[in-house]
Amino acid sequence: MLASFEFDRNLPDANLLQRTWLCEIERVISSSNLGGKKAFFFIAGLRLASRHEAVRNLSVSAISSLSGYSRATFFRTFTKHHDFLLEGYSLTCKSSVLVYQEQLRGRRMSLAEFVKFTSSIFYGANMCIPSDIVCDLWM
Repeated sequence: MLASFEFDRNLPDANLLQRTWLCEIERVISSSNLGGKKAFFFIAGLRLASRHEAVRNLSVSAISSLSGYSRATFFRTFTKHHDFLLEGYSLTCKSSVLVYQEQLRGRRMSLAEFVKFTSSIFYGANMCIPSDIVCDLWM
């Protein structure tokens, strides 16, 4: 479950949170109307990013290879690697919100439970976004 941990006890295992969120975000991306190539490139990028310390280390060749498409197709789809990263970050954030909405739907909870649930789920979502992307965007 995405939001079943207690901050006041111990922080959850970051790798477990990342794997859980990546599955959820991949599911949302796969069911979106992005189109096959874009979805495959983004999912490949997410999977590779989960294994690397920095997004800068992700090569277009590695993303293309894992996606099943060529570098030429990558550059026909995205003008630059940077465009891919920005659009991927935006898509990851939007997908996280959709997952949050799904998790929230139908739950009855008090205000305190809602606040705890929300902080837990967004902490987990942020764990799957490579920190160097966030730094690049905000610095």
